[in-house]
Amino acid sequence: MKRIDNSTKIAGPALATPVSDPRKGWPYVARLAFDPAAPGGFEREFVSAREFVARKTVRAVVDVNVLQIGDVLEAREAPSWKNDHRRYYEVQPEPEPSGPDSDMPDFELVRPGVILRQIDKTDAIRILKAKLAAAQS
Repeated sequence: MKRIDNSTKIAGPALATPVSDPRKGWPYVARLAFDPAAPGGFEREFVSAREFVARKTVRAVVDVNVLQIGDVLEAREAPSWKNDHRRYYEVQPEPEPSGPDSDMPDFELVRPGVILRQIDKTDAIRILKAKLAAAQS
């Protein structure tokens, strides 16, 4: 996802998926929770709005103010007839730089103090299972 500063649907800063053709499936961004009974093992809360960019292109747009630290997001970014591209992200606090030459991980600044870090699906499952276990104990 990339940060955009204006949107027709959301006033203020937002995150957006790449544009895609809606005839091949709608892009979306969803907040995930682990649920073994749900399809794919995830319960999804859709947090994006659709923004029509051109006649046959649309993207999913998310207001950065609805994201909370600890959220795990699934973004269906570029659907096609052949593939269903999904990426997973974790919302984290912004790390403190330890020095001028410190190696910072790849992340995207969402708003001051909050970053969006891309993770793989296995990390998303691990994080969500840990959150579920902590909530049950």
